[in-house]
Amino acid sequence: MNCTRCGKPSRVVDTRQPDAAGGVYNGRIRKAGEVASWYTSDIVVRRRVCLDKHEWFTVEITTEDVTSMVEEGKP
Repeated sequence: MNCTRCGKPSRVVDTRQPDAAGGVYNGRIRKAGEVASWYTSDIVVRRRVCLDKHEWFTVEITTEDVTSMVEEGKP
């Protein structure tokens, strides 16, 4: 994955499930996990850093959960 700010390559420096979060990034990991935790607890939050030291979090959920979330959200 490339950086969302500068486009340079990034790497994963931390991987956690929000329920097991602890340490320095505890609050930020829990907040990132809130994106999908209302629907499923089967999520993974990853902290990523690029070569220029930009930092961000990604939230991973299964494609089945995404499909169900979209279907439930349709009018």
